[in-house]
Amino acid sequence: MRALADAVAGVGYGMPAWESATTEADLAMDAWVRSTLELEAKDLTRLATLLAPDHRRSLYRYSVRAASRATTAHDEDRCRLALAAAVLAVGAETDPRDLMVNFAPHHVACSRLVGSASRLFDWAAGRTTSVETRASLEAFGRRFDVTLQAFSWKEEGSPMQAWYVLTW
Repeated sequence: MRALADAVAGVGYGMPAWESATTEADLAMDAWVRSTLELEAKDLTRLATLLAPDHRRSLYRYSVRAASRATTAHDEDRCRLALAAAVLAVGAETDPRDLMVNFAPHHVACSRLVGSASRLFDWAAGRTTSVETRASLEAFGRRFDVTLQAFSWKEEGSPMQAWYVLTW
C-alpha cells in the first residue's frame, strides 16, 4: 500500500487543473487511479491516509481536470476515474458543505454525461468507509439543482477543450 501511495509522487501533476498539464501526466495519473479501482473501501481509506498533503492536492487537481476531460470527450469511464481520484483526495472529509464544493464539478460532469449523477455518486460513495462521507456523497448525487456557479466554480475554454475553475 505504501508503494502505491508513493507512486503518485512520481506522476508530476503539481499544477492547477486548468493550467497546461501534459498528456503524459494525464495518462500517468489515469493509470495510477485505474490501479486503485479494484481496491476495497477499507484499503482505499488506508491508502488515503498514506498520501502526503501535496499528493492529495495533485490528486484533486487531476480529478477536476479528468471531470472536465470527461465532459468534453463524453467519456463516462473518465468521469468514474475523476470521482475515484476525488474520493481519495478528500479522504474522510465529513463537512457536507466542503464535499459539495469539492464534488460540484464532478456532479456537473456526471449529469451532463448520463443525465443523473446518482448512479456514479453511489458508486463513489461505496469507495469510502466514512459513514458521514458516504451519506453526503449519496445525497449530493441525487440533487438536480447543482450548477457550477452555485458552488463557486465556472467553466472556461471552448466546447472542444473546456475546464472547470474555482472562482474564489
